[in-house]
Amino acid sequence: MGIAERKEREREGVKDLILNAAREIFLREGYENTSIRKIASQIEYSPGTIYLHYKDKNELLLALHDKAFECKMKSLFHDVQNIPDPLERLKATGRSYLQYGIDNPQDYELMFILTCTMDALALKEEFWSDGAMAINMLKENVKACIEAGYFRKDLNLDETSLLLWSQVHGITSLYNTERLNIYSIEDKKEFMFRTLDVFFSIITHGLA
Repeated sequence: MGIAERKEREREGVKDLILNAAREIFLREGYENTSIRKIASQIEYSPGTIYLHYKDKNELLLALHDKAFECKMKSLFHDVQNIPDPLERLKATGRSYLQYGIDNPQDYELMFILTCTMDALALKEEFWSDGAMAINMLKENVKACIEAGYFRKDLNLDETSLLLWSQVHGITSLYNTERLNIYSIEDKKEFMFRTLDVFFSIITHGLA
């Protein structure tokens, strides 16, 4: 291994160490109470070392967002895109989202629950590009459902995609925060997926 390669590996190792500490502190103390100094103290580095890699905690949070999307969530959405029927594809996307949320509760909290200023997600010119990509994918799926006759033609893509996202996000959040324990149902995970099926039945056939 050459000197340059070894230095790059060491640099990536330090960045991973910083990100892991930042992730832990963000989740434990929240966005407002997280600081570069606290992260540095946890890994026994100087704050200056962290600033060599990340300019502030906003950039750290964005890096954690990107890592979660790249490593896990993108693959889940990619796996369902080959389903030819748009409604079945939409249902599979919802189930994949639920599964991701319950399998990765800490990453899910960082991406969708943690309260922070949107400045933390606006460091790129494309403004939280991973999140925008996921929403655009959802909107395209809704458009395909409209064109296939599953949804009414007068529906607004933004409003309908927000309805779908908020429904699935709400169920996932209720499960991860143990709010579903008010239901005397033993298998809460199965309950979530059945509830999602009911939701899709309602939006395609109504309550009657």
